[in-house]
Amino acid sequence: MNKKIPSKKIRHSNTSSLSLDPYEMLKNKSKRLSWNGLSNPDIFLDKAATIEWFSLLRDYSDEMVNLAIIEGIFDNKFHNISFILSLVQSEDFREKSSMEVYNLLYNFVCNMPKTLRDWIDDEDFSMSQNVLALLSKNRGSV
Repeated sequence: MNKKIPSKKIRHSNTSSLSLDPYEMLKNKSKRLSWNGLSNPDIFLDKAATIEWFSLLRDYSDEMVNLAIIEGIFDNKFHNISFILSLVQSEDFREKSSMEVYNLLYNFVCNMPKTLRDWIDDEDFSMSQNVLALLSKNRGSV
């Protein structure tokens, strides 16, 4: 009667080939959060602020939203001007001037809800904000 019990160890895998959905990530992360400010959660997530923040990119493709949130903000690629230029030249922004796109991205980063901002390092967030401020000529914020 020597039965093998299946292992419940977490297996590490290469996730670089997987497509990460920012909406799903936010939903999964927020399972531990509360929408109710009166409850006793670990963290309170302001639903209205989060929805308003996501709505800034509602007119753009899921791929663009994924690039802006996952790679741009959470993977800190807004530090990289080449990454920003590739976004500006994408199909989603073909009808906009580069300055309009820089301003859109700058406003998107600056309006990130505080609870979500706490998920990333302050220095990384500031660097992303500063690079986008310089490109969008919002130098008063730098």
